[in-house]
Amino acid sequence: MVKVSVLMPVYNTKEEYLRKAIESVLNQTFSNFEFIIINDGSTDDNVEKVVLSYDDKRIKYFYQKNIGLPLTRNKLMDMATGEYIALCDHDDISVPTRFEKEVNILDKNPNIGLVSSSFKFFPDENVIYRNGFVKPIDFLTTCAVAQPCAMLRKSVFDNNNLRYDEKYFPAEDYEMFTRAIFFTEMYNISEILLYYRWHGNNLSITKNETQNKNAIIARKNLIDKLATNEKQRTEILLKYSNPIKRKWYEWIFSVKNRTYVDCSKQKEICFFGYIFRKNKTS
Repeated sequence: MVKVSVLMPVYNTKEEYLRKAIESVLNQTFSNFEFIIINDGSTDDNVEKVVLSYDDKRIKYFYQKNIGLPLTRNKLMDMATGEYIALCDHDDISVPTRFEKEVNILDKNPNIGLVSSSFKFFPDENVIYRNGFVKPIDFLTTCAVAQPCAMLRKSVFDNNNLRYDEKYFPAEDYEMFTRAIFFTEMYNISEILLYYRWHGNNLSITKNETQNKNAIIARKNLIDKLATNEKQRTEILLKYSNPIKRKWYEWIFSVKNRTYVDCSKQKEICFFGYIFRKNKTS
């Protein structure tokens, strides 16, 4: 049985990006893995040619009609046979020791169901530093673990039916992790184990408004889980939100019958591209 299942969805990926992403997996110091790649209906035939150009028995390649990223990720998770699951994007670069260090954490800590790390953007070289155990409250202001460098304990995610919900796309990873944190411990390795490629076609750029809107819903759901009454909700907001976000959260939870409004068509000041406002028909 393989120890790790490496999962990579691909779709119309530039050859240069895809080759570097694949090779960063194949060149890992930890080698006991299967590498499952699903081509989600790419219209660029070169994507398949690139994948099939690698003569490595660990690669398992599949082509399917396009079903979208969240459902493809779920399919990959269901296909995985390893004890652990390494999530990999089709244009990022994992450092050679990433799998070795993440496997070591999971092997030594059965209480941990997800391990991630710090990472560096390239080519601009900005760094996101993360370190230590993650608390549910940490997800209120950011996605406290980075999906592109995350490794999961498969049994935890299978046993608790933790999968991506496509209605939260492209914030489906963040939403799933806000649910998963209640079933298992999560840990961030302080070292930079991944180089995150930043270019004009990142989903966080091309679908920014939708991502922010769905992230707001995920945050609201998280606060609803953390706070069983209004007093607890207030305590959470006062303790963990900075002054600007605190007022924003307080406002959101004072409004009933919430609907989404595209702020690009409004004159009000808003956060994350969307606001909650009272339904005019109520």
